[in-house]
Amino acid sequence: MNDSEKLDLIMERLDAIDNGMEVINNGMEVINNGMETINNEMKQFEVINSRLDVLEYKQGLMHKKLDNLVFDMRVSERSLKKEIKLLQDAQETLITVLEHKAILPAVK
Repeated sequence: MNDSEKLDLIMERLDAIDNGMEVINNGMEVINNGMETINNEMKQFEVINSRLDVLEYKQGLMHKKLDNLVFDMRVSERSLKKEIKLLQDAQETLITVLEHKAILPAVK
């Protein structure tokens, strides 16, 4: 084999290596594009996650307000029942006094 043939053989091998490197570079480009897409989607998920955190916080506040409202309603209900009972007692007392003084006819 002469020098020209050896050089041709080396050039063919270098061309094959160049072609292989081009395929690898194209594959890396595809991977890079895929990674960029994944990074963009991750950013969107971060935004969604941040908004979800805000919603969870607001839901917690609303739950506390609802608990306070329920408590206030129970306190008001208890107070109203107590006042109604006092008014009923006063009414019964008044009726009894009026019946005793013969201002009202006695109820049998």
